Amino acid sequence: NMMAELEIFEDIFSPCVTGTITLTDTVDLVNSFPFVGEEKIVIKIKTPGVPSKLKEAKFDQQYYIYKMSDRKVLGDKNVFYVLHFCSFELLADANIKLSKSFDGKISDIVKKIIKTEVIKSDLELQVEETKNSFKYISNFWSPYKNINFLTERAINASGVPNYVFFENRRGLNFVSLSGIFATNPHESYVYDSFERKTTDQ
Repeated sequence: NMMAELEIFEDIFSPCVTGTITLTDTVDLVNSFPFVGEEKIVIKIKTPGVPSKLKEAKFDQQYYIYKMSDRKVLGDKNVFYVLHFCSFELLADANIKLSKSFDGKISDIVKKIIKTEVIKSDLELQVEETKNSFKYISNFWSPYKNINFLTERAINASGVPNYVFFENRRGLNFVSLSGIFATNPHESYVYDSFERKTTDQ
């Protein structure tokens, strides 16, 4: 009942999910449970009418609260504020700097950075195999900076260099735009300029 608005941002050109939740606090949680910047927020959303066996039927994710903004006192024990949250992987990225060499197929290097060597993320990882290999030295770069560097140089099996790295509700994705375009559409829409008139029955 305290929530006024929830926004979750997924961007195909952004390596992590961010969002905001706007609250109208009438029980003075800010003072009862002080926010120190290390809180976790669990978001569970269910879509009515969608079969529960489908992944799209529910949204169940955990995020890290990193900022509070726009705090306004509306009355006695009535406070309005916005909490900003992000995925846990973004925190790992902000606190890790790599100074080492990497060598091998680009897709394998990305897997190593995310799953085994650096971030150790529990999110599902979708990696499209790359055609080319690469060798370079990370000069105290963060994991995501390394991956973005590799994204610019990755080439898919068709010889097209259009890879992107992003996070969505299903996990982390290192895929080419060509591969995304080749998948079957989830929904189809028709757009035209025809004006449809309705008559009263």
